[in-house]
Amino acid sequence: MADGTTAESIKVLIASDLHLGYAELDPIRGNDSFDTFDEILGLANQHQVTSARMARAKRDASEDEWHHRS
Repeated sequence: MADGTTAESIKVLIASDLHLGYAELDPIRGNDSFDTFDEILGLANQHQVTSARMARAKRDASEDEWHHRS
């Protein structure tokens, strides 16, 4: 194949710690995480990856506090 892969090759894109939705109410940074996610998917498409994996390492429940609103 032109990109150096064979029919048996797989391409995996791994992205982590995206924090989708973080600061979504911030008028300046509100779309940052979604724009990044869109860029990652665009790169996956551009490079014709076989699989795109979104990983997240969660250490404890306190990391999710920014999701809770009053």
